[in-house]
Amino acid sequence: MELKDLFKEPEMGITNLEGLYFPENKKGNLVRTAFAVPAKEVDGLLELDVDAVVYNHIDKNVKANKVFSNDNKKMKSMSLFFKESQEDGFTDIVLGYFDHITGDLSIEGYFKDFFSIESLAIVDNYLTIQNEETFYQKECFEANFETFIEVLKKENLPDIKHYQFEDFLDKMKLSINDFEFENFNQQNRIVTDLLSTTFVGHIDQNKQIKITGILEGLGLIQVAFISRQGKLIKKESANELRRDVEYKCILLPADRFLKSYK
Repeated sequence: MELKDLFKEPEMGITNLEGLYFPENKKGNLVRTAFAVPAKEVDGLLELDVDAVVYNHIDKNVKANKVFSNDNKKMKSMSLFFKESQEDGFTDIVLGYFDHITGDLSIEGYFKDFFSIESLAIVDNYLTIQNEETFYQKECFEANFETFIEVLKKENLPDIKHYQFEDFLDKMKLSINDFEFENFNQQNRIVTDLLSTTFVGHIDQNKQIKITGILEGLGLIQVAFISRQGKLIKKESANELRRDVEYKCILLPADRFLKSYK
């Protein structure tokens, strides 16, 4: 069972949904606003404490990071923020999000007597899940990519052309079905072949490292290490590499790319 399976929509209606506030998307960069709001049952319906809402505004440059739990001050502030609601009888909680692209409001979670648990981890987890879902949307992936291309055009770097990155993305998309059915070594072969046919001309070591770093940052490829026995260790877990084991460095399609185009 996935964590999100815990989030169930309330069976009863909500009286004052229209009291929730969402920022106007003037710049067109907002994708979702996830929220957590205290609630209580009144005459068979849920009433929200619309003055005590925790928001997480998610834009196209979203990072797949924990929203509050990495910052104890934010967690403590959130706890104090909800305290007055509890004293006024708002002991339940409702979780949901507003989609700024479609204009739809979704209620995805309802927990009765939530504050008796005295834990806000479920709120943090929900907001983080919304971050991750947005992060892996194809639209957000391409928005980040387009932003990079615009920056590259303005910088006009003589050694790297913007159209080469666009060409590489197109080739990666054409290979997405191949990645699904191939092992790590074959995935590495596909990626390196695409690199060699896209970034042509004189490629010295420094330029190669630069290109790889950019593609990593864009979420197109990831660097990993594989042992003779086939154990894979990703770059961010390089501290797990053992000195008595021989590894080969390989390039794989990044998780963000695969999930965005699955």
